[in-house]
Amino acid sequence: MRGTALIQILKTVILLGSGLVVAALILHTFGWSPRTLFQSAAQNSGAGSGYLRYGLQFAGGRHPALDMVSTQCAIVLGAPVCRM
Repeated sequence: MRGTALIQILKTVILLGSGLVVAALILHTFGWSPRTLFQSAAQNSGAGSGYLRYGLQFAGGRHPALDMVSTQCAIVLGAPVCRM
């Protein structure tokens, strides 16, 4: 079983390393400025300055608050139910 643990550790290191490389490449594209990155995201999102507003993906429905609560309940309760 030591080999299995070693593989899991190796996969974790590779995943974290590749995530850091991707983050660095993206920041390099925007001149190492997170502010420029977020401004560009706001301009190209179609939502303008409200692109980071909480619940934006539910704004188009008939009952946006209910949709958001329903999704949150599914996420919170879905994980324990799937383990049964």
